[in-house]
Amino acid sequence: MSDADAVNLWKIRYFQDNMKNLRNLTSPVFLLLAAVAALAGWVACDSTAQTQCRKWLAQVTGSDAPEPEENPENEAEKAEAIAAGNHLVRIARDNLFARTAGLTANVLQIVQTPEKTYRGTGRFLQSADGKSRLEVQMNIDDVSGDVTQIANGQVIWLIQRVTLPPTKKGATEDGEPLEAEERLSIERVDTRRITQHAVNSGMNMEDPRIWREALGGWCGLLASLESDMNFRIIKHTQMQGEEYVVLEGEWKVSWDERNFGSEFVDGVARGAAPDKVRLYLRQRDWLPVRYICLKQKEKGGWFAPLALEMTDLNEQARIDPSEFTFRPGVDQVPNDVTHEYIARVTACVPAAVANDPATDPAVEENATETR
Repeated sequence: MSDADAVNLWKIRYFQDNMKNLRNLTSPVFLLLAAVAALAGWVACDSTAQTQCRKWLAQVTGSDAPEPEENPENEAEKAEAIAAGNHLVRIARDNLFARTAGLTANVLQIVQTPEKTYRGTGRFLQSADGKSRLEVQMNIDDVSGDVTQIANGQVIWLIQRVTLPPTKKGATEDGEPLEAEERLSIERVDTRRITQHAVNSGMNMEDPRIWREALGGWCGLLASLESDMNFRIIKHTQMQGEEYVVLEGEWKVSWDERNFGSEFVDGVARGAAPDKVRLYLRQRDWLPVRYICLKQKEKGGWFAPLALEMTDLNEQARIDPSEFTFRPGVDQVPNDVTHEYIARVTACVPAAVANDPATDPAVEENATETR
């Protein structure tokens, strides 16, 4: 299976309901990369950046992501440790969402294959009222791509833009230079309808499977991690004078227990999904600052296919409210995918309530949205 196959899997966003687990786990990163990767290949670091990428990965994962430590405790101790670890992930999400002051940060994103290392940069904003904005930009020679996710408490927008250089050399027949091609994708998710559907269906609103569909940014990532993985504390560490707790997560449902209905899809899914993830939480407030995926090499050892870090934190930021608004242009038609998110929530409910107004097409047509 090639790297291109793995990338294309991520672009097939809704090919099967149980693939949502895989997509959500890395949604803040692979959705960002896919806009560029599917059209122009991965962004490779130049020689200087390559060295910096590997140096940073060595610092956060150890030398080439060493074998995670064994946990010798018995089953009762293991269950207790998992309960404590999962509880910390929940606290981290709740604390971030309920912040009383604005937070801004730069975002460093590194992607590795066994052969190459790639890099992206961006920023993350979290307001005091639970709104968030996540951006990542990438450039490949004359190709540029950026993705923005905006969650304003009522709607989540996902805007993916890729600018491609002219596909032909030279000029047109009239002697005019060829123009670059821009491809734009805008998706809209009405999170109010998702949560209302869950309420009307009698679903437990503490269930993270609701909030992985209804939250954006780091809060959405944490809800996905809590939904799909079991965590345990593996170590404490200190960085720049701060104490951190390192959690390691493993899939709640192993890949051997999954059935994608296709040998090809199963192979691509196994190749794309991490085997473990690590989450770095700052101990004084449980702020998540690092997220690292680990995958075992075929010949032994580990590498980090994905690493994400918040840097240059401003924890008392005054954020312009316009950062959390978005209005498509008059010639731009967003794709409303709310029904797909509701369908995934419905799959978690034993018996959905009939005539749920949140799934009534008439209600959807007449709904007014806040941008």
